Amino acid sequence: MKKLLISLLVPLLLLSACSMGMTETQPTQQQEDPVMTDPAPTVHPDRERCSVPSASKESLLTYKVIGNRKLRLYFLPPLQKVYEKAPIIFMFPGGGLMACDMMSPYAIYRTELDAIRNAGFATVTIDYRIGGANGEGVTPHEIVSDCMDAMRYISYYSEILGVDPQKIVTTGHSAGGALSLLTAYAPHDLFDADGYWPEADFGVVGAFALSAHGIYCKGDGPYDGYYSRTSPDTSLWSTEELRQLCTTTNYVKNGGVPCTILIGTHDDWVAPEGISIFEDACAEGGVECRVVWFQNADHGFQSINGQPVTPDYNATRTTIVTFATECVQDAE
Repeated sequence: MKKLLISLLVPLLLLSACSMGMTETQPTQQQEDPVMTDPAPTVHPDRERCSVPSASKESLLTYKVIGNRKLRLYFLPPLQKVYEKAPIIFMFPGGGLMACDMMSPYAIYRTELDAIRNAGFATVTIDYRIGGANGEGVTPHEIVSDCMDAMRYISYYSEILGVDPQKIVTTGHSAGGALSLLTAYAPHDLFDADGYWPEADFGVVGAFALSAHGIYCKGDGPYDGYYSRTSPDTSLWSTEELRQLCTTTNYVKNGGVPCTILIGTHDDWVAPEGISIFEDACAEGGVECRVVWFQNADHGFQSINGQPVTPDYNATRTTIVTFATECVQDAE
């Protein structure tokens, strides 16, 4: 009887051991790795308060809201359809970053505006926050971010507006000229202080700057300061790091698009030696930079001594149409 039980148990034990072995060695079904998707970009909570353009037409649009402050831009479509999608000339107001009149660039280019639009360009001029002792408590970093947010806004709604956001030419006078250079050469991610339009980007193909600052920081050469004859407003330029961040000379060394700068020989707001330093940096970076010096001219291209301003500033300013057209063609 005992032998019979052993003979019956042995096969069962062997079967059980085999079964256990199969369980231990059987591969488990592999789970597919979940598909990773980029999270939706975080946008500013007040973005819903911005304008949604309805068509490519003359429009006053809110591109950004900070607290109760609405920042607006003025959009003009081209008068002639030359391009499938219109390139854009962005016009930045001046005022030392301590004042901003949105319509002042249209006053500067009042005699050229129709020619610009007949050449197939849309135009945009903007409002931005201001700094300084009597400003809105912002630094140039936020001001440049406002400018780039206006450009991102136009890019975001480019299909509705019928424009090509990768073919922008910038311009402006004085601080507006400095902004035109910075938005043309500075990396965009350095100037996105508010995260308003993270999905949108833009491309600048040329900069046409009038009486522009290219340097805001102290240098090693004869130039030492913000203006030739005055010191930086410490409430606006609080740190050397901030001045370095907003100095276009630091960026053109890495290359970039063509630029034209118009400057008076007796400009008492922009250091002439700073323009020479900027030219040298452009040469180092292989940037095509044309500087037109106006003899006997001040910051506003007026005669400082009763002698004629040469060359003719009004005639030279009209070359923005030729310059912008060439920049767009070269970008294609």
